Amino acid sequence: MSEIKDPLIRTSTLRINSEEDLKNILENHRKWLGSKGKEGACADLRFTNLYKTNLKGCNLAYADLQKAYLMGTEFEDACLIGANFKFAWACNANFDGANLQKANFKYADLTAAAFINADLTDVNFENATCPGGFFMGAVFKNANFKRADLHYAEFKGATFEGANFQETDFQGSINYGEENLPIDQLCKAKTLFKAELDDEILDKIKNRCPRLLEKP
Repeated sequence: MSEIKDPLIRTSTLRINSEEDLKNILENHRKWLGSKGKEGACADLRFTNLYKTNLKGCNLAYADLQKAYLMGTEFEDACLIGANFKFAWACNANFDGANLQKANFKYADLTAAAFINADLTDVNFENATCPGGFFMGAVFKNANFKRADLHYAEFKGATFEGANFQETDFQGSINYGEENLPIDQLCKAKTLFKAELDDEILDKIKNRCPRLLEKP
């Protein structure tokens, strides 16, 4: 394993795993999950450079990916239950169809990341940066978006039962239908300035929380 320095991300030093190193980490993690911690080891991918790595369909439940460099990484259809992505840099990462229940993205940079049809039940997006994200058809039951930046993110067909939108920035985002974005939760947001909303929910916002439509 070697190290690199990358001035463009928050961590000054990144670990680089060889293909064989990564294969061993995934195998040990598989054993750890299968034995309930008696064999193998939980995947420690903190500070690791996984730029455009193909992890489609991998089981990395409960893996530690804090401050990992995940630009363009492929997690499509992966099992990432309880995985820790705190402070990760995951611009353009692909989480389409992934199971991310109870994952932690607090303070992560998810610019233009894709979560289409992903299960994001109980996920923590507090203080995450997600401008231009693709969340169509995703399930956000009880997800925490407190102070998240969702500029121009797209949520067509997503469901948000029990989600926390306290101080969430939805500026320019694309959302349709109260059944998908309940008004009681939405009124706790920071802004909906220039958001694309259907007429029914727009009228309700104008009546109940018009400040959200004003320029921040």
